Formats: sequence, structure tokens, C-alpha cells
Amino acid sequence: MKMYEEGAEAINLSLPRSVSNPILSDNENFPTMKLSEKEIKELKSRIIKESQSDTLSNIVKEPNSIGPPIPDWLKAKQYLSLNFVLLNKPEENAGPLGELVVSAQEYYLIEDILLLMTGCQGTYITVQKSKNKDEFPTFVIDPSVEPSLKALVNRILPLCHYYSKVVEFIEMKSNYDEGTVNHALSAAIRNLLKDYLLLVTQLESQQIARTLTLHRLWFYIEKTIGLMELLACLSVSITKANCHGGAVLSLLYERNLSLTGCGQLQDILIYLMEAASVPYMKMLSLWIYRGVIIDYYKEFMVVDKEESHDSSKRNDSSTSSENSFFQYDSDYDEYWEKRYSLCTENVPTFLESHADIILRTGKYLNVIRESDPSVVCPEQEEIIYSVRNKNYIEIIEKTYGFASKRLLQLLLKEKDLLGHLRSMKHYFLLDKGDFVVQLLTLCESELIKNIDDVVPTRLESLLELALRTSSANSHTYKDNVHCILLPYSLMSQMLQILRVWLSNKIAKGFLLSSAATYKKAFTLRQRMIYFIQNLEYYMHFEVIERNWQYFLSKVQKSPEPESAIQPEASESFEQTVAKYDLQFTGMLVTLVDKISDMGRENYNDALIHVLYRLDFNNYYSNKSEIVQACSSPENSLDIIS
Repeated sequence: MKMYEEGAEAINLSLPRSVSNPILSDNENFPTMKLSEKEIKELKSRIIKESQSDTLSNIVKEPNSIGPPIPDWLKAKQYLSLNFVLLNKPEENAGPLGELVVSAQEYYLIEDILLLMTGCQGTYITVQKSKNKDEFPTFVIDPSVEPSLKALVNRILPLCHYYSKVVEFIEMKSNYDEGTVNHALSAAIRNLLKDYLLLVTQLESQQIARTLTLHRLWFYIEKTIGLMELLACLSVSITKANCHGGAVLSLLYERNLSLTGCGQLQDILIYLMEAASVPYMKMLSLWIYRGVIIDYYKEFMVVDKEESHDSSKRNDSSTSSENSFFQYDSDYDEYWEKRYSLCTENVPTFLESHADIILRTGKYLNVIRESDPSVVCPEQEEIIYSVRNKNYIEIIEKTYGFASKRLLQLLLKEKDLLGHLRSMKHYFLLDKGDFVVQLLTLCESELIKNIDDVVPTRLESLLELALRTSSANSHTYKDNVHCILLPYSLMSQMLQILRVWLSNKIAKGFLLSSAATYKKAFTLRQRMIYFIQNLEYYMHFEVIERNWQYFLSKVQKSPEPESAIQPEASESFEQTVAKYDLQFTGMLVTLVDKISDMGRENYNDALIHVLYRLDFNNYYSNKSEIVQACSSPENSLDIIS
């Protein structure tokens, strides 16, 4: 670094001051200018006006596009594309090719083909693009060309068709709003085109040496045509379906299954799929390791419906006190249950069976981060998609196990889930309802006021006093109980049942002769009351209390979180063979017995022959006792072992 600075100083010193920086030397001669405030405002408005008229008019931006705006010159500069942009007419001095000898015709046709193979217009083979983007371009050959040469050229020209569609796909899917998966796929296809262009260069060297013929050209590109056809069909399919993100990976996966056993073509598709899945797998890693979604182009399987949600506010409120994690929030159900959801079209086919696990893993990590932002997954392996090695499934299941285990530990041990649930049972089901009587006694003078005159903070103080002077004083989470004033008054609630109360009061004043008319109504009312009382008893003691005890026992005995798939108990090879042998023997013995019974009832030569062939030398008849002995599980296990 010191030598570099000394060299720079030597260079500056070797130059005259007048030429060392001519721009500065010219600016030094300018007189200093001072602008008034009015002139500054006029200059500012002029700059804004010019920028809006010139710059914004030259920028093309779709209304729903994502990313920086696309400048207009990108479409105006047609020579930036390699997809047959030089659509000029053939040279005027180039006559019909058929007037030349066959060898000369072949030479010029090969020159045109090599140009067309790289997206350039030919002289004797011209391109006509279709207005429909889904159709391939058509090539017109000079009609005077010798027929045998023309037939060979027509066999080679599909390669130029496929090249056109592949280049069009690369240029289209390289735009900002096409998504990172399409970007990665386009880059992978562009890498394949490098080898293709290298082949064209080698063919050009043979053409210059005049050793290339149409037959040799066909021999060299015969395998390449199949590869380019695969890329072109893939490009058309993705473009037609307008696939993004996980949908692109699903299409590639299904196409890969259809090419099973196709050798090199399948290897190429596997390469494209593994390259295109890299950005998707990075989004998956962020989600299952940290519970974070960075998806600017809506490509990921998990959708965050509240991206503008201020999580920092929740973090502050959640860490303000030890028990605030369980404080009720009216938006919490919406936040945790509906904020994150699966977008089915962006779920890759190879992750469909684990989509729900992936969703829950990130949600669990979000819950954990709300309480402790420092918690991260300890073993963060790089998730790479591979067709042959599916270790990403093991990583997903391992991460799910960590997240569920950590969440269970957080809820049961650190946040005391059972204690909070008992608190809810005490107060919502009035297990410790004596505080209600004391609360009403203390709040009588306050509650008789108009609702506008009631002070909520005073009610909170009285509630706290009522809790501390009742049997709930020893309860740990009594401070989580709060009082809220409802928007309607007691009078409005009483008016809803005032039809009933007035009618009962009037009925009490009836004479016995008149009251007999309402006897059936009173009896029906009593039956209804009896039904409600028994229904409440059943709900509280037979349903709620019983399930509460069952729930507590299950939570207290909750095992460690299990993996996504519960593998069956493994058997040895000998045990498996013995099990299948016993099953097959039992079914065959049963069949032999049925055939024997049918033969006794109705003598049939065919049945006798079948029985003789199936049970040759009474092989299975002698085993019938063994099969009957295996009818019980204990005996069958002994025989298998």
C-alpha cells in the first residue's frame, strides 16, 4: 500500500499542474455566483419539471411490477437481444442460390445456418416471426436451392426454432418481477447455452477450413437438437402457465419424472431443477431456522398476510413483564391462526407431504421469538435440493422437532401454561367465585352512577381489593384479571327479559279459575327450567371437569416432540420372510380346503386335477394343523421367531 501511494505521488509530481487536472483548472477561473431565494425556487421547480417530463416518460413500469422500473431504451435497443433482431432484407447483389454449383450452394447454406443458430438473420434463409408468441418462427429457404440440400437444411432448422424460444425465455424471465426462481433457472439455461455457442464456434472453424458439410453438420448437432427441444418445450410450458416460485419447481419436478430413463436429457433437467431451487431453499432455510419470510416476489409457500405488522411493538409489550406472554389480546387469535397460511400453488411437489410441518415450524419459531428473540436453531445446515439425495427432508423434520420441543418447554416450564389454564378455570368457570360477591359490595356506590361518570381506574383498584380479600388471594395469576365496561347498560339487558318478568307478575294475581288456563304454560316452563339445570350440570361436571382432568394428565405426561413420520418397528429379514410364509401358507391351505369341499359336493375332474397339482403329495394338507395352531397371536409369534 505504501509503494502504491509513493507511485501515485511520483506520477502527480511528474505532471505539470496545468494538465494534472484540467477540469479543476478550468473551474478555478469561473467567478463565484450567488443566487437569490427566488432564483433558487425557480431553478428547483424547473429541475422537477424537466425530470418529470424527460426521465419518467422514458421509464416503463407495470402497475403491479416489483423491483426497479425498466427503462424504455431496453426495448428500443433491439440489438441487445439475440433472438433474430436483424430482420433486414437479403443483399441486393445476392442472386438466386440455385445458379451456383451444388458445392457452393452447400457452403452458403452452412454459413446461413451457423448465423441462424446464433440468432442472426441469414442471406438465403430468412426468418419470419409469428405474431403469436407461443408459435415458433418460420424459416424461408431460397426456392432455387437444390432439393437434396433443402431437405437436409429442413432437418437442421428446428434447432434454430428451439434456440429462438430459449433465448426469448431467458430475456423475458430475467426481468425483475419474474422472481428469483425464474432468475436462477434463466441463469442455468444461459450456462447451457455457453456450451451450445462453443459448439457453433467449433463448427465455424471447420467452415472456415472448408471441411464442414451438411451431413457432418447434422451428425454434430443431432444430439444437441434433442437437448434444445427439451429446453424450448420447458420454456413454452412455463411461459404459458405463467409460473413463479414453487410452481416452477413443481413443473420441473413433474417433467423430470416423465423423463425417467432418458439418460442425458434427465441429467440436464436435474441440473436445471437443482439450480432453480437454490433461492427457494434459501427462503425455506430462513423460515424453518428463524421464522422469517423474505419473499419480495411472492414465490414462497408460506404467505404472511400482515407484512406491515409492527412486530417490534409486540416484542416490547411481550417482554415488559414476566407473564405478559399470556395476557389476552383481541387480535392474538387472528395474529397466530390466520397471519401465516399456505399458498398451495407455490408448494413444490417434492415438499407437499411436509408442507404442514414447514408451516408449523416457522410459526412455532415466531411464538418463541416473541418471548425470547435470542433463540435460534442450533444446527443450521445448508438446505440443498437434490433428486438423488433427499437429506433436506431429514433437516426439515429435525428442525420441526427442535421448534416444537422448545415451544413446549417455553409454555410448560418458563411460562407456566398449566398455571395460567388453572387461572382461567378459576375465574371463567367461577371456581373462586366468592370474589364476585365482594366486588359487587365494594363497587355498589360506583356502579349506580351513569356510565360516563364511572372511573375505570377506580374499578380496577376495587377489583384488586376484592381479589386480595377473597379466597383468590393466594392465587399466583390473580393480577391478570381485569374489568372492562361493556358498551351497553344493565337496563338494556334487563329490558330484554322484561316480557317474561311482567307476565309472571301478572299471572300471580289471577284467580284460581283464571290461573287454571295457564297451568300448561307454567308446567312447560318448569320442564324447561329443569332441562336447563340438568344441561348445565352435565356441561360443568360431566364434560368440562372430566375433560379438564384428562387434559391436565395428558399435558403433564406429554412426551418429547416426535418427528414428522413415525417409523414402524423394524423387523429382521428372517422374521419378515417367516411372517409372509405363514400368511401365504394359511391362505393356500384355506383354498385347498374349499376346493376339497366343492369336490365332495359335486364330483368334477377339473377340480380333482387342480387339487392334485396344488396339494401335491399332501404337502399343504399336512400343514393344516400348523396353520390352525397359528390362529392365536401367541403361537404365531413363537413360530415366526
